[in-house]
Amino acid sequence: LLDLLRQDDGCQWLVIDALATVLEDVVTTNLGKWLPPWRLDTHRHGLVSTKTSTERFYEDLLKGGVRRPFSKVNVVDDLLHGHRGHAFEELARRATLELELAITRVAKTLDPERPLLIFADHGFRLGKDGRDFVHGGSSTVERVVPVLRLEPLGRGVSPT
Repeated sequence: LLDLLRQDDGCQWLVIDALATVLEDVVTTNLGKWLPPWRLDTHRHGLVSTKTSTERFYEDLLKGGVRRPFSKVNVVDDLLHGHRGHAFEELARRATLELELAITRVAKTLDPERPLLIFADHGFRLGKDGRDFVHGGSSTVERVVPVLRLEPLGRGVSPT
């Protein structure tokens, strides 16, 4: 992930805490509605550290010399920690609703003329009990995160 972030060319950053690859379609299918001034340019994946936590993400940024402002949305992580025992479909439904509110709120603070990079600090997995979703470990589904680069439509780019 740090290598992808270092390639950044002046994008604004939006970090979605715990946005696992299993939920990335929630974001990609709603980009036009939630972030109408932008369109998806590239869709890649990054690999985070073997300790999948926000604290470790911050540490890795600092150790990697990546220091810059960003906006952060915590709703997925909050759902993981606060709503135990829900089926994945319920988690995805609630995440969609919560992300819409949070991302449209954050979008008002972003510059619609600048590119936007959306990525996660870590993912999540099904817990050992088979009922809850957790993170903090080193599994692939916790470590692989989506990295979406959006271009502003104001730059003469068509929305298609």
